Amino acid sequence: MDEHQPSSEPERSLVRRMVKHEWLRTRALRCQRNCLSECEPISAAAQAGLYVRYQTTHERAFYRTLNEFQKLRKQKEKSQIGFVPQKIASPPLT
Repeated sequence: MDEHQPSSEPERSLVRRMVKHEWLRTRALRCQRNCLSECEPISAAAQAGLYVRYQTTHERAFYRTLNEFQKLRKQKEKSQIGFVPQKIASPPLT
């Protein structure tokens, strides 16, 4: 929250989602580490593969959420400065 300083409820929600995905990603890393040190070699490979998928899933979700947050922040900044996208005029039909 301190780093991104959300100023609206949608922004706070996105920051909470980023925190959740980061926590789940690091949890998957801890589970991988524990599995490799405690499991039998045969089952360790299967479990580690599962935890790698969890880690990858939450890493991607984190960055998708971060991009969504950044887009929302950009839109908000543009609306505050009065940015209005202009339409490109089409050439006249002859």
